[in-house]
Amino acid sequence: VVETLRSDPNYTEPCEAMLGTGRFELSVYDGEVPYYLGLLDETIQVGVKDEAGVPRALLETDAGSVGEWATDTYDRYRDRSTPFSMEAAP
Repeated sequence: VVETLRSDPNYTEPCEAMLGTGRFELSVYDGEVPYYLGLLDETIQVGVKDEAGVPRALLETDAGSVGEWATDTYDRYRDRSTPFSMEAAP
């Protein structure tokens, strides 16, 4: 994903514009995230894909305990990530 954002004009220009607002952050996690995790206000989404990368299931809930887990999980990944830069790392 990172290389696509840096090299594909379909993504580079919008990414640069969003980063330029100062209201958008991207971070890079050096590893695999085993599922999609979406935090949207009080709504949580957890999605999984099959071996071919095809989305297969999506759970959406507003249950408080899931929200706590999702926030903690997101924070752990973010804390282990580095800020994204449009320039490739040396």
